Amino acid sequence: PEVFDRVMDPLLVDFMSGKSSLLVAMGPTGSGKTHTMFGTYYISMFEIYSERGKGERILDLCPDGVDLSIHQLTIKGLREVMISTLAEAESLVACGMLKRTTAATNANSHRSQCIINIRCDRKSLLDGNDLSLGSAVLTIADLAGAEREKKTGNQGSRLLESNFINNTSMVFGLCLRSLLEHQKNPRKPLQKHFKNSLLTRYLRDYLEGRKRMTLKLAPFNRELLPTRSSQISQMEKLMLQKKKD
Repeated sequence: PEVFDRVMDPLLVDFMSGKSSLLVAMGPTGSGKTHTMFGTYYISMFEIYSERGKGERILDLCPDGVDLSIHQLTIKGLREVMISTLAEAESLVACGMLKRTTAATNANSHRSQCIINIRCDRKSLLDGNDLSLGSAVLTIADLAGAEREKKTGNQGSRLLESNFINNTSMVFGLCLRSLLEHQKNPRKPLQKHFKNSLLTRYLRDYLEGRKRMTLKLAPFNRELLPTRSSQISQMEKLMLQKKKD
């Protein structure tokens, strides 16, 4: 961490400010330059969906993927694919997205919650020994959008799927609200809303504040979704208050 703070952090600050930066790794063959710079990367993808509204299911989106199950915070049987280049990663994600559950509704939306994990195993060669420096995971969650019956025109099984999507969105929002309120007032216990959906069970560490999380909120119509916009507005206020504190 000390080396990163002193060497990399200034470069990243410049990069994010629009300034070009350069990092060079030098040393003899086998000294661990590539591992230090890049590590070994693995990608896994899965979706959580409700087929015809009949309970939640988990499907591996990698090639030859199968149905999966969750145990605590682990997806049992989830396949990881090692990648060496950006092109390999893009191809793998593109294939996974083609397998993702969709349906022809008036809103023409995805019917599942898609999770992509990028895991980096960092290693270093020291005195000829291959030493592990630990691993880290970047999780990207693309959630199905909350829907209104009038807009989608859903009926029958599609309506049941919409109910599943909306319920998952509601549970996710309740988890966020509980986390933000707990951060503002640590004496207020975290509510166990995460137990009410597979998505929030899997993301429990993030929704309970043990790992860093970034939210990207798409623009929304406050008139079409008054209840949802009210909930988001309340969470935005809590976020701003937390930032000021």
